Amino acid sequence: MPFRILLLLLLIPSLAICQPPSPRPHPTAQTKLEYFLKLTDTLRLRARNPGMAMAIIDNNQLLYQGGLGYRNLDKQLPVTTNTLFEIGSCTKAFTGVVAAQLVQEKALAWDDKVVQHLPEFKLADPYATANATLTDLLTHRVGVYQHYYLQYGPRFSRNEVLKMLPFLSFNGTFREKFIYNNLLYTAAGILEERVTHTPWQDLVKTRIFAPLGMTQSFATFEEFQRYGENTVSYRNDGYTVIPPSSIDAAAPAGAISSTLNDMTKWLTMLVNKGTLDGKEFLTPRQFAHLTSPLTVRNAAEEIFYGIGWDIDARRNTIYHDGRTGGQSARIVLAPQSGFGIVIMCNQQTELQNLLTRYATNIFLDNNYEKLADFEQYVIDKNNPPAAAQAPKASLIQDPQVLKKASRYVGTYSHPAYGTITISKAPKNQLAFAYYDFKGPVKHNAGLSFTALTTHFTGNDTFDFRILEGPAQEVTGIEVQFPYSQPLVFTKAATLVLPN
Repeated sequence: MPFRILLLLLLIPSLAICQPPSPRPHPTAQTKLEYFLKLTDTLRLRARNPGMAMAIIDNNQLLYQGGLGYRNLDKQLPVTTNTLFEIGSCTKAFTGVVAAQLVQEKALAWDDKVVQHLPEFKLADPYATANATLTDLLTHRVGVYQHYYLQYGPRFSRNEVLKMLPFLSFNGTFREKFIYNNLLYTAAGILEERVTHTPWQDLVKTRIFAPLGMTQSFATFEEFQRYGENTVSYRNDGYTVIPPSSIDAAAPAGAISSTLNDMTKWLTMLVNKGTLDGKEFLTPRQFAHLTSPLTVRNAAEEIFYGIGWDIDARRNTIYHDGRTGGQSARIVLAPQSGFGIVIMCNQQTELQNLLTRYATNIFLDNNYEKLADFEQYVIDKNNPPAAAQAPKASLIQDPQVLKKASRYVGTYSHPAYGTITISKAPKNQLAFAYYDFKGPVKHNAGLSFTALTTHFTGNDTFDFRILEGPAQEVTGIEVQFPYSQPLVFTKAATLVLPN
């Protein structure tokens, strides 16, 4: 045998060893689903989730739709595809669709200034007042702080939101950066009402629910309560009930409730870029505009905001979260891949965010890597330490402050946030109450105090200081609420909201 042939034969095994392994068979959609559902069961248990509803679309086909757990733990009532959940800020996409329809009908333009349609619209910044557009409201770039604690404060009607806006602080300047704001989304809904002479909830029903056949979706709190199969809301521990509360005043930002059957129709239409059952609901131009990266949300992560949607340019996905007291939802879309998922939970949780991340990894990227840190974060939040004790009263030790304590007692008013009451408690103590945020007061130093409050959402602390006039009379208090600049509440003054 010639040496050359012999050498070649000897090398063949080595060459075979050097070849890359044959690719593993690509998992089927059903295989991925089975894996994902087992993962979901495990994580639900570890995160103490009472109940959820979930639908998955893959390759433009409904792959999974079902309820897991209970809508009411006490009565052991299971979640079904007809169970009604609050979807919170996933509502914003509906408000955006109404706007797109009105633009299509030439009743509005995206760059219309808000004051063209709402002459009474006024912000703390005169330039922002004069120049804010419909798009600014819908893409969170006006600059007004979030002011989340207003939703737990005074009761107000939708139109009263406009009267409150002039008294709400900015975080930076107009169009400087992305600042999420529910109240300005509400203003966009009011603008839609003004242009159409129709209540926002009726616009959503006639323009979205009815055409898509979403017969079990609602836009008012009263309808949610009246529905025969609605969910009970729970804190992150999975068993403490959070009492239901209305957010009708800010409905365009977050008041829609829906069932999985209906949200599957919404999801299917979106995954199909505006088409449901072969019928065009959104034009290609409308869908493209609503899901375009109009505002930079996080440049480093390449996250943008469209109109009612977050846009992840790196992963090529579109998504939004929704939350109310004790309920959480998330929708994720990848229309170019024919993929979408919606999860609704009757719990204050991040579980739906974890599961949708796993779903996109598995179904879109064939990636089964464990998200250990994310899992631990969700589990830790939903397995809090032993029930936190109510904050203990704090005795005032400073004799000078103790001497003046009775002067601090009274009612303090803010034109948007409403009222705070400081009252005298036994044994040299003060008590603080901002609506359902109630608790003792701790003295720090001088005129500086901290309110230690309990609320159905948990425990909160609010730093405040007493404001005095020239004669050392108490004129008000300056309070630091989260998501706001410090707010001045005036003592013993009835402040009338401007017309």
